[in-house]
Amino acid sequence: CISEESILEIYYAPMLPPEEVILKPNIIESSRL
Repeated sequence: CISEESILEIYYAPMLPPEEVILKPNIIESSRL
C-alpha cells in the first residue's frame, strides 16, 4: 500500500525546485482541500 503523501512526493518533488520541495507539506495540505 502506498500512502497518499508518498504518491504526492513521487509526482510533485521531481517537478519542483528545492525551495518548493522543502515546502512540500504545504503543497500536500493544499491538494487535500
